[in-house]
Amino acid sequence: MIKYVNKFYWDTIIHQGEKMNKNGLELLSKYRKVIMGFAALWILVFHEWQMLSTPGTTAYEVEWYIKYIGFCGVEIFFVLSGIGMSYALKKERLLRFYYNRIKRVFVPFLVIASIIATVDHWELKVFFNKIFGISFYTVNMYSFLWFVPSILSFYLVLPLYYRLFIRAKNKIAFTGCVLGIWLLASMLLNGTLRGDLYGFTNRIPIFIIGILLGWIAQNKKITFNRSVWSFLVVTFVVGLYLAYQTSKLGMFILVPVSNCCIPNILIATSLPFLLAKGLELLTRNKRTAYIEKVIVKALGFIGMISLEFYCVQEWMAEKFLQGFLVTYGKMGANIIMLLTVATSGFVLYDIGKLIAAIPEKLISRRNTQKKQ
Repeated sequence: MIKYVNKFYWDTIIHQGEKMNKNGLELLSKYRKVIMGFAALWILVFHEWQMLSTPGTTAYEVEWYIKYIGFCGVEIFFVLSGIGMSYALKKERLLRFYYNRIKRVFVPFLVIASIIATVDHWELKVFFNKIFGISFYTVNMYSFLWFVPSILSFYLVLPLYYRLFIRAKNKIAFTGCVLGIWLLASMLLNGTLRGDLYGFTNRIPIFIIGILLGWIAQNKKITFNRSVWSFLVVTFVVGLYLAYQTSKLGMFILVPVSNCCIPNILIATSLPFLLAKGLELLTRNKRTAYIEKVIVKALGFIGMISLEFYCVQEWMAEKFLQGFLVTYGKMGANIIMLLTVATSGFVLYDIGKLIAAIPEKLISRRNTQKKQ
């Protein structure tokens, strides 16, 4: 089956674009926001999509599978973040690196948490425990928007890791050794580490792989030839197969607690490249070029607000989804939920930008006054 999928992909898609830029890493950079938008939508499907197909049918099984493995969208976020951070660490000083992460991640998170805390009447202690990750580490990582404390934890230690990474003569071998240490530690800590925290530690590999990919993009000339694209197709198909085996049939693959870790890594390291290539190929034909533009604008918009889009979806579903279902049915609820989350995310994105810009405006004004 993999052989035929691979042949189809090469003959009908890759071969058509062989005169085009074959560097998949450049394509990934070009369509980064679009792919982030895709990942954000996939996570929304995982969290809130109301099943439309009839139980027991093939359509239902396919729909269920797409929904159930939607958490792969999180892995895509982590790998893209890792790639982006390798660029940021190369051009930003340490304090500027931390400042930019606070501005883009922590400030929107703080705004959203403040709104939710006000509406839901949180106690002050609960609020501080959640926004500073205390509940994440001491109670349950899923207590509140677990992705944000996870990615901020990675950002906190990343400069130290990146310094070691850069000093290594063989970056690929170094990354492989780190992944081996991670796997060994995961196995040894089984039964000692709090079970829910594997949802955090099992995202370490994909983030580290993103760092490696970012370094390769900046320092190596790689032609994405037939062999590379074939490998990515096979990786994606194997990832889908293993995801089905672990999610549907309960097959165990090495990693304690979260046995979907390995399939997720395979999907997240291949699917973004294939999506980027597919989008590029749409531009090759005048009849399909407009489809690429529509997809880029729609998913690019969601990619721009992806953090806010993620942060509000579960809370808004808790408040409004049941009412949407009663009033509009499943399909209507799915559409309105998407529009509600996107609109709210955009408003919060703008609010976060305004708040994050205040310190820079104050510094700029102060510098202007000093010059005068």
